[in-house]
Amino acid sequence: MILKKLNTSDGIISSYEIDPEGNYKKYTLGDLATSYRWDPKVFIASQQDKIIVSHEYSNDFYVYSPESEDLQQVIYSSIHTPSTVTITTEGDFDNSIDERRKALQSYREQVSFGPLVWDPKNKRYYRLSSSSTFGEEKQESRLLNETVNVDVYLSLFDREFNLISEIPLPQLNNQSSAKYFVKDGMLWIFENKDDEMGFVRLGFQQF
Repeated sequence: MILKKLNTSDGIISSYEIDPEGNYKKYTLGDLATSYRWDPKVFIASQQDKIIVSHEYSNDFYVYSPESEDLQQVIYSSIHTPSTVTITTEGDFDNSIDERRKALQSYREQVSFGPLVWDPKNKRYYRLSSSSTFGEEKQESRLLNETVNVDVYLSLFDREFNLISEIPLPQLNNQSSAKYFVKDGMLWIFENKDDEMGFVRLGFQQF
């Protein structure tokens, strides 16, 4: 993948390689040359005057600083989950929906990483990750089997993107693809409760 920056004053476009390991292509199920493919999630966020690009199936991420034009790759070892998904399902992903489904379920069983969000009050970055357990029954009108359990973890980073801690969050055992944000020094996590939108709020006293 390429990150491009347009300088509006002179019209010059600068390009930066942000996926030297080819993770986007490796974890895409289907033909990259067509629109008939299942793409992994890629998160692009503006935090602390920096652009952070992260990936759903690998914990490494890239930090671009527009002012200095510096691109930093951040690599760390996850404590409770694999640091990257291992491809374990082989098959004809170009033509077989069933093989794609099996591969996707295998990925989610291993780990799925969310984006990084900045907490200006506590001067920390937060990131959720999860590993899902699936049952044997196929859910009606759903792509994957019934979700039996989800193990969710919170990773904490300092302002230089050093990993401080990784904390299990057993109270979020149904949040396989949680969306979240920071407000007033707390992490707000969306929760669907009986088809009503709610939030789980996490506060932090000491890191």
